[in-house]
Amino acid sequence: MKKPSEHRNQSVLHVLIATFILLLFVTVGTIVVVVFSNWYGSVRQMTSALANKMNQDIIRQIDSFMQVPIANNNLNYRVIENGILNLSDGTARDRFFVGVLRSSNRDIYSFSYGTVDGAYYGARRNPDGAIEIMKNDASTCGESWYYAVKDDMTAGERVVNAGKFDPRARVWYLAAVQTGAPAFSTVYKHFVMDDMAISAAWPIYGSNRELKGVLGTHVLLSSIGNYLSNIVRPNSGYAVIVEKDTGYLIANSLGSKNFTVAGDDTLQRNTIDAIGNAAIEEAYQRYLASSEGNFLLGAKTGSLYVNIQEYRQPGLDWLILSTVPEEPFTRGVQRSIRLSILLMALSLLVLLFVYVIFTRRMLKPLNRLLNAMERFASGELSLRAGVARRDEIGRVSGVFNRVADRMQMLITNLAAQTDELQRTNDILEENREQLRLILDTTAEAICGVDQRGVCVFCNESCLKILGYARQEDVLGKDLHGLLHHSHRDGTTIEHQNCPIQKALQSGHAVHSSSEVFWRADGTSFAAEYNAVPKYKDGKFVRMVVTFTDITERKHDEEQIAFLSRHDPLTGLLNRRHLDNEMKALNREEALPISVLYVDLDGLKTINDTFGHTFGDELITKAAEGMRRCCRIGDVVARIGGDEFVILLPQTDFAEAVVIAGRLRAELSQQQIQSVPCSLSMGIATKAERSQKLETIMEAAEQEMYREKSGKNLDDDLPLVHRLVAIVEEYERALDREGHDARGRERALQAIEQAAGKRFDAQLAALFLRIMRR
Repeated sequence: MKKPSEHRNQSVLHVLIATFILLLFVTVGTIVVVVFSNWYGSVRQMTSALANKMNQDIIRQIDSFMQVPIANNNLNYRVIENGILNLSDGTARDRFFVGVLRSSNRDIYSFSYGTVDGAYYGARRNPDGAIEIMKNDASTCGESWYYAVKDDMTAGERVVNAGKFDPRARVWYLAAVQTGAPAFSTVYKHFVMDDMAISAAWPIYGSNRELKGVLGTHVLLSSIGNYLSNIVRPNSGYAVIVEKDTGYLIANSLGSKNFTVAGDDTLQRNTIDAIGNAAIEEAYQRYLASSEGNFLLGAKTGSLYVNIQEYRQPGLDWLILSTVPEEPFTRGVQRSIRLSILLMALSLLVLLFVYVIFTRRMLKPLNRLLNAMERFASGELSLRAGVARRDEIGRVSGVFNRVADRMQMLITNLAAQTDELQRTNDILEENREQLRLILDTTAEAICGVDQRGVCVFCNESCLKILGYARQEDVLGKDLHGLLHHSHRDGTTIEHQNCPIQKALQSGHAVHSSSEVFWRADGTSFAAEYNAVPKYKDGKFVRMVVTFTDITERKHDEEQIAFLSRHDPLTGLLNRRHLDNEMKALNREEALPISVLYVDLDGLKTINDTFGHTFGDELITKAAEGMRRCCRIGDVVARIGGDEFVILLPQTDFAEAVVIAGRLRAELSQQQIQSVPCSLSMGIATKAERSQKLETIMEAAEQEMYREKSGKNLDDDLPLVHRLVAIVEEYERALDREGHDARGRERALQAIEQAAGKRFDAQLAALFLRIMRR
């Protein structure tokens, strides 16, 4: 430690000046950072909002563009599907397609219909904007011919022979066939023009749901780039549309080519890296990695905001990337920053000069006081300080004089007070040891925490329950981080959300038996705890937390709750909880609901013959099979000894029949000592909200009984009938041979001789093995 003499050359004036300068710079610097950060933040928020709005405008424009072919198909598909248009009538057919195209948006390039036989009819706009009639059937030898349109909207002279063309091989035709519903095709090269196209396809079905053909409205993608340029130009930004998974370009506002045409007249798609814009490429890659829709990217002239949004339609999965540069908005902010810094620097210099002059004058009396205190400290105890002014320094001088007088009196009484203090400490130490002994003998864990939530006391039970060997491992630690930092599933409990911490803040007691505490080895246990605040002189000083391990009690409660809802043998839901599930499923979104009513054949006979243990094992096997065959969300319950009910939400009768077949096949494989599982089953379906599920279950039960009563006693007898036949034959043999031990053995020999001839060999062998035990 430094001696006092080593600090004599330090000046309060210098310290105050240095402190003033530091505080002044920190304060001004903080204000500058906050103000200019807010300026920049506002600029960035505005730029980000602008990029987002620009992307929304693009999405609306593209959606409007893509809705045109969808609406066109929706307006016209019934004309063909309902037979209103006779396709064999060439005049009516030409007028229909020409009329539709004339009345459609000019973004539609062509409107056509391809049949399952390979015929193809429609109308298109040629590169000059004139409408032409398209025809491809047996009369054109499978070639696609284009005709000029006469004034009466019928075909005139042939103007183009586009060669062989099969609409069934086009991507738009295949998209509609594969989905079985209206859908967009993937992007493809137009059959005639050097351009990319996309089609909205609509499958046309006959009355028996047989496919008759596909109606298609086709648009060229070259016009989308113009839409993008018009939207982004006012904001000095740019936009790109790509396919999400492949990165192929759809359109862009940069003037880059979205495709190239090879020498063999095939279209080569360009990917996003072909536009040569590093910012766009980086944003696309970051989006694929994180699915984040907004990025702030660095650039040579400033920052660049990129907004990415997905555009989806049936068959389409696109990404729209919009960018807005930040630099035009930050020029004014930067000029304001430079001017503000210059003005602040001048102000700081003036304030510093005034402060130094004023402080030197005010601190002269302080130097005289310091000299007096140094002489007093060196042993001149009779020395007192003079009071120069009635200010704070004068008050300090007066206080120093009174302290010097008091010190002389305290030195006189110091010895007596020291002895009294020692006696008091001895008494307190004895009481503390007695209290420690009492607390360490309690089975309940006890710990104390101060106002900061730090543990300041713990008894032996606390260490034992938490698994710590020494008090040092607990004392001085944050109680929340020590034993109450996480929920049972491992998710973190934030410090401010901890009930014990809330009790510390509010000063109110808290009790809980639904949470877990954590041991030293990282395992958790169910705990019941009380946190009670302690007050002294009306002020909160600390909190006592007591807790016990209630893991066994919680386990018993969970077992009781489980048995109240489940069948103890199979673990399936019981009848009472099935009623609750039926009430919960009584809602519109669960329709249709199918019910399977399942009954195990011959369970009573099996129990009577082989014993209830054998029957219970068969029931358990059947329950396991039902679980495997059912889906997530299905409800399986055992409602009687051999009866089960399966609720199938959002399942119509046909699906229920498939599930029932899977269940029957599954359970037919379940065997216990060669005894297969045979069952009867009934199915009923609730299709309307007004129907009662209880009535549907009764209908399924009746269907089950009809199946059970309709089984025939032939070579494929169910298990129960084959077993009954063996038992009846055994009883008749007992009546003949007698019921003593010899008679029973002869009866069994009779069954053994008939096995394989009159009875099932495996079932007879099982019956003999059990009866001879």
